Amino acid sequence: GLSLKIPIILEGESGQGKQTAIHYISQKLGLEIINVVISKSTKVDDLLIKVVFEKSEIGEILIRNEETELYKAIKSYNNYPKKLIVFHEINNASPEVLDFLNSLFIPETDILLSNGSILHKGNMNIIGIFNKGRNNINKDKIPAGMLSYCIYHIVDNPSSEDILNIITNLFIRMDFGEEENKKYVKNYLIENRIDGIENENEANEKIKYEQYFEDNFLKAKKFEFNDFSKKFLYAIKFSLETTNELPFTLNDIKNYIDFRESVPQINISLIQLFIFVYHFSQEENINKISERLDLLRNIDFLPTIDYDEDKEYMYIKLERDAKESIRVKVNNPRNIKIKKCKKLFNTLTKSQKHCFIFLICCIISKKTPIIQGPTASGKSYLLNVFSILLGQDSNLYQMNLNTGMSIFIGQEIIKQDFDEKEKEEIYNAYKSIENIINYKKPFDSMSLKRYKKIISKIDIKLEESDNLDEEIKEKLKKARQTIYVIISAPSRFIHIDSAFTDSILKGEGQWVILDGIEMAPSEIPEKICSLCGENPEINIFESGKRIYITSKDIKENFHLFIIHNPFNKGSKHLDQVLFNKCVSFTLPSIDISQQDASTIIYNSIRISKTTNKNIWNMLSSKLAASHMTATKISENHLEQI
Repeated sequence: GLSLKIPIILEGESGQGKQTAIHYISQKLGLEIINVVISKSTKVDDLLIKVVFEKSEIGEILIRNEETELYKAIKSYNNYPKKLIVFHEINNASPEVLDFLNSLFIPETDILLSNGSILHKGNMNIIGIFNKGRNNINKDKIPAGMLSYCIYHIVDNPSSEDILNIITNLFIRMDFGEEENKKYVKNYLIENRIDGIENENEANEKIKYEQYFEDNFLKAKKFEFNDFSKKFLYAIKFSLETTNELPFTLNDIKNYIDFRESVPQINISLIQLFIFVYHFSQEENINKISERLDLLRNIDFLPTIDYDEDKEYMYIKLERDAKESIRVKVNNPRNIKIKKCKKLFNTLTKSQKHCFIFLICCIISKKTPIIQGPTASGKSYLLNVFSILLGQDSNLYQMNLNTGMSIFIGQEIIKQDFDEKEKEEIYNAYKSIENIINYKKPFDSMSLKRYKKIISKIDIKLEESDNLDEEIKEKLKKARQTIYVIISAPSRFIHIDSAFTDSILKGEGQWVILDGIEMAPSEIPEKICSLCGENPEINIFESGKRIYITSKDIKENFHLFIIHNPFNKGSKHLDQVLFNKCVSFTLPSIDISQQDASTIIYNSIRISKTTNKNIWNMLSSKLAASHMTATKISENHLEQI
C-alpha cells in the first residue's frame, strides 16, 4: 500500500500489534509518523487549521490561521513523501470527520475547507486504525469511497502458535545485564540441581566457562518461557470467559518482559502475580486465577525500605533478610524524613505493598500504571505515600464531568494587576497630561479604578476641544490611547500554561495523577492514550492553544499515574485502548482480610513511646476480627433481603 501510495486501513482489536507494525515499517523506511488521534469530539477544522489569538506589542488582539502538521503533510508534493499519516481510532469519527477522510482517501479530489478555500492534495502515506473492541463495532459506518480506494486489512487475533512464537522471540532477547545474567543462571543451576550443582560456589566455577554459561542462560530462559507461556495461554482463555473484564493481549507479554529486565531482583512469582492476577478487577476472578495458576497472594512478603546516607536513593528489600535490594532514585532528598517515611510505609496493607512494588516496576520500566479498585481500597492514599517516599512533587487532578481540555492546554484569564513595563507606560502617559486634566493623585497608590478615572478626566477635557490648541489635543489623545489599550480587557488576557504540560516539559519533570478517570468526559482518556505507549506523545488540536509534545520533549522525571474505580456509579466505560497502553493493578478493599483490617486499625491509633505496643497490636487484631464478623453477617442479611 505505501509503495503504491494507496491508503491502508487496519482493523482489529486493540493490543494485537497494529501500532508496533506501523512503527517498525516507518523506521525501516525512514518515515516520520504524524499521529492523529480521533475522538468523538474531533471536528474537521481542528484537524486542518487552528485559529490562533495573539496579542501584539501595542496590546491589540490579532487573529491568524495556523496550519496543522496534518495540513502540511496533505499538501506536500514530494514524489517520495517522508511523512506517514496515521489516523488512530477512526471508529470514533463523527459523520463529518468520516466525510473528510473519504475525500482524503479518494484520489484526484480536493478538500473544501470551512472558509470556502480549496486544499489541493499532494502525495501522502496514509494508514487508518479501526479498533473493533469486544463490542464488535463493524466497518459499516465507513463511507463506501474510503473502502473502495484503500487496502482494508483485518488483523486477526493471534493463534496459540503465533503467541508462542512471539513469547519465544521476546524471551530469547531477554537480557538483565552482565551481573544479573550471571545471578539468573546461578539460580537456575542451583534450584534445578543442574549437573549436581547445589551451592553458589559450585555454580560460580561452572559459569566461568563462556560456552557453559551461554548454553545454560538459554536453557534458563526456556525454562521460564515454558512456565510463563502455559500461564499466559490459560489466562487468555480465562479472561474471555469472564464478563466485564479486559482480555489479555500481546502487550501483557511485553509488560512481563519489561518488568523482568528492569527489576530482575524481584521474584518471578511476584511479577506473574502483577501480570496475571491483579489484572482482573473483580475479587472473585482474582481469587480463581490466582488459585488456578498457583499464584496465591499469601506468599511470604515482608518488604522493608531504607535510604542511603545522602537520601539520594531508596532501597527496598522484599524480605527483611534479603541479600539484594531494589535501588530507586529519590527526586528531592531534602524532603525525605527517614523515620517518617518508614512509618508511612508500614501503614500499608499487604495488597498495597504489592502495589507499591508494582509501581516501582512501572517507573523503572517507564510504564503508565492504572490503579483500580472500589471505594475505600486506598488507591489515592497509596499514590500519596509513594510520592512522599520518593521525594516527588505531584500534580493531582480530580476528574469529573466538567473536566475539559484546559487541563492540557491551560486557560486564558484576565490578570488583575499590571507588570512593571505597563505601569511605566501608564505613568509616562499620565505625567504628560497631569497638569492639563488637573488630576493630581499619587501614582503609586493608583489601581485599575484610578486608571479609568484618568481616561474619564481626559474625555471631559477633550469635550472642551474648542478651547484647546492642537498640541494639547494630540497629547490627550495619545495618552488616552496608551492607557486605554493597556487597561482594556483584551489586553489583560494572558495565557496560563497547564500544570499538566508544565509537568511534562519544565525542569526535570513532575508526576501527574489523574484520579477518577472513569468520571471524566470521553475525550480526556482518548487523548492521554498516546501519552501512555512506548513512543509517548500528545497532540491536542481540538480547542485553544495547540499542544504537540513528542517523546523527545518529555522530561526524564515526568510520570503519569491513573486512578480508576470501575464500580463507581455513573462512571463511563473506558476504551480498551487505554488499558492496553498501560499496566493495570487492582487494589481490593482495605478490609479484604483480617490482617489488612488489623494493619489499618493499628496504624490509625496514636501510640505514645511508653505504651505497650503488643497490647495495642492484640486489640487491633480483635477489633479487626469483630469487624470481619460483622461484615459477613451484614452481607448475609442483604442476600436474604
